[in-house]
Amino acid sequence: MSRSFIIRVVASTIFSLLILGGVLWHSGLNFVNPFTYSIDWFFFCVSFALFMINYVFRSVRFCELLVSNVSPYILYGVSLVHGASNYFFPLKLGELSFPLLCKYFLNQSLSESGAALFLCRILDFLFILTLTVIVVFLWAEAYKIFEDLGINQSTYTFFTITVIFFLLLLIFFLAKCSGVFRQIWNKVLDIDRFRPLVFIKMIVLTSLIWFCILGNFYFLSMSLGYDVKPASMVIVSVIMVPLSLMPVQGFANVGTFELAWVSGLIMFGFSQGEALEIAVKVHVLLTVQVALMLAIGGAFLAIRKFGGNHAQ
Repeated sequence: MSRSFIIRVVASTIFSLLILGGVLWHSGLNFVNPFTYSIDWFFFCVSFALFMINYVFRSVRFCELLVSNVSPYILYGVSLVHGASNYFFPLKLGELSFPLLCKYFLNQSLSESGAALFLCRILDFLFILTLTVIVVFLWAEAYKIFEDLGINQSTYTFFTITVIFFLLLLIFFLAKCSGVFRQIWNKVLDIDRFRPLVFIKMIVLTSLIWFCILGNFYFLSMSLGYDVKPASMVIVSVIMVPLSLMPVQGFANVGTFELAWVSGLIMFGFSQGEALEIAVKVHVLLTVQVALMLAIGGAFLAIRKFGGNHAQ
């Protein structure tokens, strides 16, 4: 274990503790104690259902990208545990759990599952970027936010197109230079087998995944009695993506989650105090949902481990 890695883990821990301490100092224990919340359980259950369905779509997407055939049932359990690991561990260390789980439970090579995961992340980034463009250009109030920041339409359009171009160029380069990426690339874009339909399926699945994520955020807010605009969830998610790549990303996204939500909600007219209250309470309920997801995913994998062929 390198010294720089240890330093980053320590820095992430300190970052999480500082944010948590700041929240407690500002608002007291009531913000972080879910037993004091007034929760609309119907909206909470809707949000959790969308959260779980999101991982069904993720599993189907992985099934399409992995070169070898795998059990969708087990892959769903792997996706759930991977998602929970990615949430709780700092510095995106949870991403490592996917190839490791695929190797142990699905006999997939680390390179193949790692390549599939990387392509999924590229698809996620492209979708959220596209959704941002749609919100900015079709919703007048959202565009005023960027105008206030001194960003005009032509600059934003040029920047967006440039980023998308270089990301597509990166995917093409990887597909040409890596044997594993070439296999996946050929599986998705094999003209002789009409595989472009698979590429279209990837786009549809990625869209469904993100609409479930945004719906989860929206209904979690509704379950707490807050009236937030769906477009604000898009902006929050856009801000959260680069923040999640910070070298001091904390445990359970403590800090980065609050920064994204507070800054995003302030853009939509919430005061700093209101935005912080919403961010913390939604984060606490989301952590409860992720813990439930981890338990369900663990149960799926336990059935595979101890149930043998019956789990197939």
